[in-house]
Amino acid sequence: MKKTTTRYYCDICDKDVDTQHTLDREIQAVFHTEQNEGRTTKPYLSMVKIDICENCLGAILKDGKVLNASGAMGYNKYWFNEEKISTSDTEHLKWIYGRLIRYGENERVDYMVRLKKIIDKYEEE
Repeated sequence: MKKTTTRYYCDICDKDVDTQHTLDREIQAVFHTEQNEGRTTKPYLSMVKIDICENCLGAILKDGKVLNASGAMGYNKYWFNEEKISTSDTEHLKWIYGRLIRYGENERVDYMVRLKKIIDKYEEE
């Protein structure tokens, strides 16, 4: 018998989270990119539905931290003010690669192998 387990991760801190307290919370975020193409724009507020752990939710509700966001077409990166988002291409490629792996993409598929080679090449430079 095959058993499938689904794991959920906080969209902000990337930690494994308890699904009973995190799924689909609607929260306001300050976006630094426009949502169609991901181009940098003047910051604006938008409601987002994200998976969030109790610690990050507490940081927003109790500590008053502002949730920042960037990205496009639903592929967004979230962070709090003290965490600067990396704008380097290598960091972005590593983030994409990690997300694909986390959501079940096979590392041995040709484009995943190529993506990993590109990341490794840029890290050597």
